[in-house]
Amino acid sequence: ILWFMDEAIECVLKVEESEVYHKFQMVTELFKQWELGEIVSYAENKENLLKCSGYYGDASVLAKECMRNKIPVMIESMDVLL
Repeated sequence: ILWFMDEAIECVLKVEESEVYHKFQMVTELFKQWELGEIVSYAENKENLLKCSGYYGDASVLAKECMRNKIPVMIESMDVLL
């Protein structure tokens, strides 16, 4: 699994929502501890993106780049009701 991390996310979460930031840090640490994959920055995206067999996440430039390279894309929806 390649986790494409936006460099700005930590800064935004630190300022905006401390509880969400704390959970984000916990998930990030577990991802690393359990060696689920590699965390890469958007700056490194092109090279790493071409290694992927699929994309799951937000509608973004990365999703469009996957589609251009015929990599399957599934868009995450924050509108799912529980």
